[in-house]
Amino acid sequence: MDVEPVTFTVNVVGDTTGQEYVGMFKVKPILRTDEQIARDAVMRDILGPNPQDASPRAKSQAFILAEIRIRVIEAPAFWSGARDGAALYDENVMGKVYDQIQDVEKTWRAEVKKKADAAKDALRQAGPIVK
Repeated sequence: MDVEPVTFTVNVVGDTTGQEYVGMFKVKPILRTDEQIARDAVMRDILGPNPQDASPRAKSQAFILAEIRIRVIEAPAFWSGARDGAALYDENVMGKVYDQIQDVEKTWRAEVKKKADAAKDALRQAGPIVK
């Protein structure tokens, strides 16, 4: 299956610094199995040597950062220059990027379902195949 990357623009003001963050991201709309495993490894790496001892908030932040890191193909300089968002003071920027990635996946899945439903309808309309 061919899965084309999707591009979106972020335009958000940081809730801590008031800095404006604007830029384009190119992302994978879905992850392969090996990429899902890599996301987990990145998350554990972010949490350090004892990830089981991390707070629920740290685990959540690590999951979001890992998800973004694995999905992003291209990112603006403000993101790349801040260790893929981890070194930003403005946590809401990370949240905005994550939310947009989730929207990309939802849209992709809806489009796939729509195509599958159309194919099923076409088969029904074609009727039974007689040999």
